[in-house]
Amino acid sequence: MTSKHAPVLIIGSGPAGYTAAIYAARAMLKPMLVAGLQQGGQLMITTDVENYPGFADPIQGPWLMEQMLKQAEHVGTDVINDIITEVDLNVRPFRAKGDSGATYTADALIIATGAQAKWLGIPSEQTFIRAERILSERLFKKDNVRVIWDTVVDEITGQSGKMPLPPSVEGLKLRNLVTGQEMHLTVDGVFVAIGHAPAVELFAGKLKQKPNGYLWTAPDSTCTDV
Repeated sequence: MTSKHAPVLIIGSGPAGYTAAIYAARAMLKPMLVAGLQQGGQLMITTDVENYPGFADPIQGPWLMEQMLKQAEHVGTDVINDIITEVDLNVRPFRAKGDSGATYTADALIIATGAQAKWLGIPSEQTFIRAERILSERLFKKDNVRVIWDTVVDEITGQSGKMPLPPSVEGLKLRNLVTGQEMHLTVDGVFVAIGHAPAVELFAGKLKQKPNGYLWTAPDSTCTDV
């Protein structure tokens, strides 16, 4: 079993992780970044990125993360392809264990594990849909879009599909939270965009969390309660 030490350990390899690595490396802190399950984070499954400064035209998420990785390595970051499965924040230096069996220690720990898209929590969504985010402002400007307020989705209906045909969506069973009225809405597809849940299961019971699940930090700071 191997053991590696660095002044700064960064867990996570999304935009936040790579940014932290670049700045830490330029400060001569010799950071070590453990990439995690999905190196590059959610941008690796994102197509057009339109809100990143410096590009007049949309760029591809995977390409952007590839450039961030190259920059982080260029300035001196030690990028490791492993998944942190356990952390011990009661010892100094901090200790983390990887899925590979390796142990990583550091004087400072930067948590950049990101977040995951929330799902509706109904069984049929696993059959019929996949998540994709859209910009709400564009949505409301569309003349052919109908916004239904105070309503939840109880079920997605459709055909389960038989090879070679995939499952197909046919409609939604909706329920109004104010009146309790139920209705069926005929649709050909479903996109879920109900926010994100922080990927901080690794730190449950070890770091203070906010009511929404995100890690607590001191006011005007990124410091946790450890």
